[in-house]
Amino acid sequence: MIDYVGTFEDWALVRVESYVAVAPPDEIGRPSAVKFHSGVIMLSGPRRTILSELIALGADPRQLVGRLAKAGDRGCAAVGRHGAAHAGRAGWAFAGAHSDSSVGDKGVAIAGFAGFASAGAGGIAMAEENGVAVAGAGGLAISEGKRYGAAHAGTGGLAIGDGRFKTVGAGVGGVALATSYGGALTVGDDGVAFGPGHVTLGRNCVAIGFETVSAGEGSLLVWSIASEAGAPRYETAIVGAGGVLPNIRYGVDAGALKPLGDPPEI
Repeated sequence: MIDYVGTFEDWALVRVESYVAVAPPDEIGRPSAVKFHSGVIMLSGPRRTILSELIALGADPRQLVGRLAKAGDRGCAAVGRHGAAHAGRAGWAFAGAHSDSSVGDKGVAIAGFAGFASAGAGGIAMAEENGVAVAGAGGLAISEGKRYGAAHAGTGGLAIGDGRFKTVGAGVGGVALATSYGGALTVGDDGVAFGPGHVTLGRNCVAIGFETVSAGEGSLLVWSIASEAGAPRYETAIVGAGGVLPNIRYGVDAGALKPLGDPPEI
């Protein structure tokens, strides 16, 4: 017998010793757990790869909990919960909760709750709460929802975490933006991090409005201080000057930078 397990990009196709009964999904469409003593991993990879192999081995697509939809360049693919949708260059892919959507360069991928959305260079990827969005160079990655989730963009890209406790990252020359507190922002050299969170920067970057920050040589740090007059007052520092050391984590205490330990885990 052959079955599939996993989440996001970590799926596996496993051959087990004997027949395993699989209960139907529950009333809201969640698949039941599959239990067996031992098995042999035949293949691992993205969800759509595993589903494609299952179908090639003779599985009836209509009987799979996870559905698979594919479209070519400039095409559109869509699935519901626990599925995988893939479209080519400049295509569109839509997937529901706990599903994967992926497109080539300059495409748009959207995934629901706890889903995984990926787009190539110049593309747009968006995932809802608890999901992960990844875009290539020059792309846009967005993590939506009240809390948790991640957005990552490549070189020169823009990553946005809209909600609390988001993990947001961008490559060299990229921009990472957080709209609420408690997250982690990481940017490569010559990048910009904007908004509250625990920020880690490369060289010659800019950080604006952080909770804590660790940056490379030549980076500009900007933070605000509450004022009795109402309007905040802004302070700045250059890493490598005025006693602010590279790659040391700082917080703000009484309006001034203060060395700290490592940031809390998100």
